[in-house]
Order: sequence, then structure tokens, then C-alpha cells
Amino acid sequence: MNTETNRLREALSLLEGALGPDLIKREVHKINGWNPEGAPGLHPLVLLWYKTREDLALVELTGSLPRSRWVQETLQLGESLKELAKHPLYPEILDKLKDPANWQSAVHQMKNLQFK
Repeated sequence: MNTETNRLREALSLLEGALGPDLIKREVHKINGWNPEGAPGLHPLVLLWYKTREDLALVELTGSLPRSRWVQETLQLGESLKELAKHPLYPEILDKLKDPANWQSAVHQMKNLQFK
């Protein structure tokens, strides 16, 4: 596999670690036959995780990585998670990422901390 695919796998792993298996499992059950983008109440970061997993499956089938927004967003988020892992606010940011009402402010906070 190429370098970008490996970066995506690492980013997805970081996202999985940030959200935790319990949250992912609980949220994925909300899809239950729905188009994932239309599943009611699905946490947006679990949707990102789900769609990125689909794109990685396409890599396995086709040998090329799709240039989807899901891939790009996961790569960016993974980079932020990796860079901020040792930051004192990291645990607080992870809690906010898990909260459907606060995940966007957590992503914004991560971007701001990344460039300081």
C-alpha cells in the first residue's frame, strides 16, 4: 500500500481511539438500513469513521485511494489528534469530540492549538 493509504489507516485508528469502541458501536446501530448520511441522530464523527472505512475497503478492491471529502477530513483530523496527543487539554478535547453537541468546537479548538 502507498504512503497516503498508510497515513489514512493511522488517522482512522486515531479517530477510533478518540471516539472509543463503545461510542462507535452504539452509534453505528443507528444506521440500521438507512443511508448513513441520513441516519437519524448519528454522531457526525462516527459517520466520518464509517465512510472512511468504506473508502479503505475500496482501496482493497481497486488498489487506489478515493479522493473523497471523507478521506481528506479524516487525514486532517488524524494529523490534529496526533500533534495534540501530549497537550494538557487533550483529554478535555477528546470528551468534547465524543459529544454530538460539542464535537465541532473541539475540532475548532484543535486547529487553534495546532498553530500556536
